Amino acid sequence: MSPDPSKLTPAAPAAAAAGGFLPWLPWIGAVIVVGAVGAAAGALGAFGTPEPAKASSAIVLGTGIDALDCPAGAPVAHLVGGERVLALKRSDDSHYVQVRDPYDINQLVWLSAGIVSIDKHEPAIGTLAVAGCPKPTMALDALPVAPVVPTAPTPGKPGHVTPPAPPAPPKETVKPIIIKASANPTTVYNDGATTLSVVASDNVGVTGVTATWSGSATGSAALHLVGGTWQMSFSSSRTDGPSYGNITFTLVAHDAAGNASTGANVVVQRQFFG
Repeated sequence: MSPDPSKLTPAAPAAAAAGGFLPWLPWIGAVIVVGAVGAAAGALGAFGTPEPAKASSAIVLGTGIDALDCPAGAPVAHLVGGERVLALKRSDDSHYVQVRDPYDINQLVWLSAGIVSIDKHEPAIGTLAVAGCPKPTMALDALPVAPVVPTAPTPGKPGHVTPPAPPAPPKETVKPIIIKASANPTTVYNDGATTLSVVASDNVGVTGVTATWSGSATGSAALHLVGGTWQMSFSSSRTDGPSYGNITFTLVAHDAAGNASTGANVVVQRQFFG
């Protein structure tokens, strides 16, 4: 029951106030402070950081590039210089870039960042998300051991046991060799054609030869086997105006095991006459 105001002593109003409104003042102050702190944190972006770039289109520089399974890891694929790739991740020190294998889109491989040129206006390597190879963990639980079932002896040969199957042979790792690479003619005029020829050898067999070219024209293509020689006819015309100068062709031989030869270069000079 509330006290009669006419009978309150001077100390009574203070006590009544303390029992009603005044005890809420510290909590109101706390709410105001918390609200101010939350607003300041939100304004400064304390509850979020910029997301890394998803991917960047790029081109592989050089010739005869080995792609790795991990940063500074073992080779698992071979890329030809001038191939276009999609850069997805980077190592924590940005020395390696994870890209999608242009010959097997289901495989992700790593390249040295120094041989990957990001396209203009694409996110830089340093903005990509950081990734790496998973570290192996030790299994602590013992694996179940299958019971040993004795092999029944062959009738007529008591005690005979079937010998185990021989182990699988090791993977073939010998790289093909380009014996000769040439172009005929070595000088073409306007939109004239030249024929590239490659003679290659391998301990098992050469399954293909690829060519990439740069200079006054760029591109890539596969050669065809003609009478023991890999050949390709090349001609180039441009609709944006005449071009002239050297074209450098890099030729690489491949075998069935995925091994690639060292690239051989052939230079063709193209001249234009209006």
